[in-house]
Amino acid sequence: MGKFPERQIDIVELAESIYQGLQANPGVYPNPPVPPGNLMTALLELIQANDEVVAVQAEAEQKTQTKNEKLAVLIGLMKNDLMYAENTVNFDDDLLKLLGWSGRAEPKPLKKPHQCDNFSATAEGSDWIEFAWDAPIKGGKPAMYKIMHRDYGSPKWKVADNAYETTFRLEGVEAGKKMDYCVVASNKAGQSGESNIITAVL
Repeated sequence: MGKFPERQIDIVELAESIYQGLQANPGVYPNPPVPPGNLMTALLELIQANDEVVAVQAEAEQKTQTKNEKLAVLIGLMKNDLMYAENTVNFDDDLLKLLGWSGRAEPKPLKKPHQCDNFSATAEGSDWIEFAWDAPIKGGKPAMYKIMHRDYGSPKWKVADNAYETTFRLEGVEAGKKMDYCVVASNKAGQSGESNIITAVL
């Protein structure tokens, strides 16, 4: 038993095949519940409705583009006036509020990142191991991550490598040696505490 198609293009193709088959084989299908002419009428009505939708979508896209262009013009004009106002009153916040604007914000000090979550080993080979973790949701944005390792049970961590995404493959791992691993987030303000620790032996 055939499976009825789901995509419109496939439904239209099947409708055309049914119509042509019924028209060409009245001896095989003498009394179909829906005559071929009725089927073709419904198909043509669908095609017409689809063409109307395509036309409306094209018109909407053009209108959206025109709207975006006008928005860009307005933004440019507004920025010109705001730059003039800022320079005229030397970024005086009270005077800029007359325009619904404000003076230059004081830069916020960078905070060090909080620790990473869900540090885990996702794959391993004969001399490599892959890690993944979640970026800190609090604190400053990390500039990089430090993959840390140590001999199993040792109190002293060492930097194994640096990563700039929340996944990393550590190469050159010694086989048969039990090691602890964690990840630390870092930026110019400092570094986070250690993530959860995992232990692995290749």
